[in-house]
Amino acid sequence: FNDDPGRKQVIVKRSTKYPTSSHSGTGKAHTTVLMCTSASGECLPPYIIHKGVHLYDTWCPKNGFPGTRCNFSSTGWVEKPIFYDWLSRHFLPSVEFIKKPVLLIYDGHYTHISTRIIKLAMTNGVQLECLPPHSTTILQPLDVVTRTKVKTAWQKLLHQHKFKTNSAPIDKVKFAYLIKDLWQNNLLKSPCQGGFAKAGIYPFDP
Repeated sequence: FNDDPGRKQVIVKRSTKYPTSSHSGTGKAHTTVLMCTSASGECLPPYIIHKGVHLYDTWCPKNGFPGTRCNFSSTGWVEKPIFYDWLSRHFLPSVEFIKKPVLLIYDGHYTHISTRIIKLAMTNGVQLECLPPHSTTILQPLDVVTRTKVKTAWQKLLHQHKFKTNSAPIDKVKFAYLIKDLWQNNLLKSPCQGGFAKAGIYPFDP
């Protein structure tokens, strides 16, 4: 997720040569959020990955979305230790009482999957499936339906923040609250279910 709400048309006087518009983000800052949905339309709480060398408690406020987990990396992207933490502390507790095996479809880079991660998954009755490269726009349930709706909703939230706060910067705490709003009001069951159906994964469509 980036902090740029995008551009919109503005109305100015005809004599204005250089109309300007301020916005709350730099347009360059990004924050990674791991999303996980099921074929039944259920969605895990967000897993937020901040860019930094330390993780501060204030970055993940207690009144954010319930169950949100935060982590950090030097790049702000997913790395092996982060994926292990997500799997062990975020995903596995959510499927503890579900009949095994559980199929986990992962669309990240295969280098994120280590022997340690595979052993953890197998021990807990989880079968990992990595999608083939360059196929996610067809086979990834989140890509084919859900992310388009989420992206549109995110831009709308950024515009609302811009006008309500006179383009105040979006710090990490405010980001967590915007993600809370996004998860509560825009990650709905029907688009999540529709993504699995359109990708032909469930119901299975060869």
